[in-house]
Amino acid sequence: MRIPLISQPKRTPLDTVEVHIKKIKECTWAFQQALECHHSKKCESYEDHKNDVVRLANEAHSLKDQILSQISGMKRSHVTMFLLLSYLKEQSRIVRAVESALEWISFRSGVLVPEIIEKDFFLLFDSVIDPIEELVKLVTEARKLLITPSSKQRALVLKIISGISNMESEANRVEERLKRKIFSSIDNTAELYHLVRLTEIIASISDQAENSADIMRAIVHV
Repeated sequence: MRIPLISQPKRTPLDTVEVHIKKIKECTWAFQQALECHHSKKCESYEDHKNDVVRLANEAHSLKDQILSQISGMKRSHVTMFLLLSYLKEQSRIVRAVESALEWISFRSGVLVPEIIEKDFFLLFDSVIDPIEELVKLVTEARKLLITPSSKQRALVLKIISGISNMESEANRVEERLKRKIFSSIDNTAELYHLVRLTEIIASISDQAENSADIMRAIVHV
């Protein structure tokens, strides 16, 4: 009697990349909590939130190293390998931006965000978090496309990529508006420079998300 073979789930180069972006999403969420705690006068657990960010960032870096090791052993075309490495590099820069922002915050004590720009500042952060949410969806749907190619699935992947690009453009507009408000309302030179640079670092999160999405567009067309 022949025993039916149990089909194994098809593996793709994006399997561990999906785990990596989900870890990055956790890291950005933790950073958001740390920012809100730092700004709140009642929150006394900033160091705990900060440690969470550091821990998740380190876990993301470890995952990146694992993925690099796996990619090096894959039997793929040179073009695909190059694109995968490029994608991983851009996606990892999101974590670097979070780490840079956390470090930059530590350079000044006292109130981080003056009340006059509070609304715009946190609006900026919300606008850079949205592309990360979509980047998780992108990797998930692109992985499905590699397993079972179809025009419908490809169209869905390209739609998500287009959405991320639009979100990045909106984040740029929010960034510009916030910078203008900082220059028009902050007189202290050191505080002004600190806030402008922090704004640029946080805004770069959405830039890296869009760059990652652009490379994914090339990956699904190879």
